[in-house]
Amino acid sequence: MPRPPLKSKDAWDTQKERIRSLYVAKGYTLSQTIKEMRETHGFDATQREYVKRLKSWEMFKNARMQDWKHVRDRDLDKKDTRVRISGKDVRRERIERATRRYKFAPQDVSEQSKYKNQTTGTVMNS
Repeated sequence: MPRPPLKSKDAWDTQKERIRSLYVAKGYTLSQTIKEMRETHGFDATQREYVKRLKSWEMFKNARMQDWKHVRDRDLDKKDTRVRISGKDVRRERIERATRRYKFAPQDVSEQSKYKNQTTGTVMNS
């Protein structure tokens, strides 16, 4: 099957919210999102293009280990933490499961203040 031509930035920006709705809000897998966009909306792009674009938009479904470590440290400090991934609130059960998954040693306060969480789209508020 021939490869579809590369899409312009404008073409991607036009579809951004539709892709977010399918992939993040409705919980479609990447394969399901690609198929839906191709069949329903005529937007044909490769999986590699989707991965690159989702990363540039900071559109993730999961947080990284260091993000969960930060949440765990806040919990140890008895701080109420609201976790959002790609604009979607994460339920407390998922937070507890994710922080248990990793065996973290508590950090000192000076290291916590250095933490910056801009790359994953995760927002943590006290």
